[in-house]
Amino acid sequence: MVCRLCTLVFAKLMSDDLNLVGADDVRSLHWWLPADALINFIEDQGSFVRDLLGNLSLGDKPKILQEIGEFIFHILEGMCDVQGESDSRNQAAASLASTVMPAELVKMP
Repeated sequence: MVCRLCTLVFAKLMSDDLNLVGADDVRSLHWWLPADALINFIEDQGSFVRDLLGNLSLGDKPKILQEIGEFIFHILEGMCDVQGESDSRNQAAASLASTVMPAELVKMP
């Protein structure tokens, strides 16, 4: 799933060579997203989104692109942290997963 999302938005792992990273590119500690790739991804979402992006002022557009890029990185990093609960034979785990749902947490002693 992470690979698919990286392919869709052209996100790349951060390189040691910072000369490849443009001034308008979105960066995080681990990821790099070229600005032109992000704009192309957004414009591919349809004419409504493309028109909204085109109507942004020159001051707002870089801020919005930065926010969208950071949101994509947040999703990528969260998906990288997902772990399946299984045993050594790759079967469903014998023990139940810990309680995380609010309705279950309220019932705890």
